Amino acid sequence: MAISAILFRVCTLAFFLAEMVRADGSQCRPNGEYSTAINRLRNDILCSYDVFVRPVRQYNDTVDVKVRLSLRRIQFDERRDSLEVHSFFLMNWIDYHFVWEPAKYDNIDNLHVASNTIWIPDIGVFTSADETSFSLYKPPTICIIYNDGVVVCAPASTHTASCSADLTHWPYDRHTCNLVMGSWTHTGEKVNVSLMERSVSMQFTDRNTDSQP
Repeated sequence: MAISAILFRVCTLAFFLAEMVRADGSQCRPNGEYSTAINRLRNDILCSYDVFVRPVRQYNDTVDVKVRLSLRRIQFDERRDSLEVHSFFLMNWIDYHFVWEPAKYDNIDNLHVASNTIWIPDIGVFTSADETSFSLYKPPTICIIYNDGVVVCAPASTHTASCSADLTHWPYDRHTCNLVMGSWTHTGEKVNVSLMERSVSMQFTDRNTDSQP
């Protein structure tokens, strides 16, 4: 028990230090030190960026986050009463920090960045059966930011939701499972999460996968 507590504290400290380094952003340097336009651009928009601050001009402004699930695999476990959804979790929003004039940077109008170097919404599944369904636990991915402030991320994700099995009409049973998503630390007034027009895509779905026996 004592060893587990010590390991937990060490892991928590390591996570805290990593997040502090991440929040500090890149060191700002004079533009003259960069020989390429893309490095100048990265310096200008990221050098004093804080990943823990919502990307709004006024504190009471809302960040509107649009999401879409591009399904890869769905697995229903009747024994555990859980639904596991594997998908590409597409998200986009506007970050006013990322607005620039392409003409000043050799007409560069987009930039690829690591997700842990920018603010991302802490979206999770409130009906989750697994705490790792929350974006806080996801490994970094690559996001694209555009010169008008639009940010697009599409990490590979696994969401696990609790879902009671009703086997009354087995083997012709049907199950309705709900994935209730939202920001873990912000109210809807601060971070509003909504579905895109095409909220679910089956383009990448493995159609040979179904429920567990």
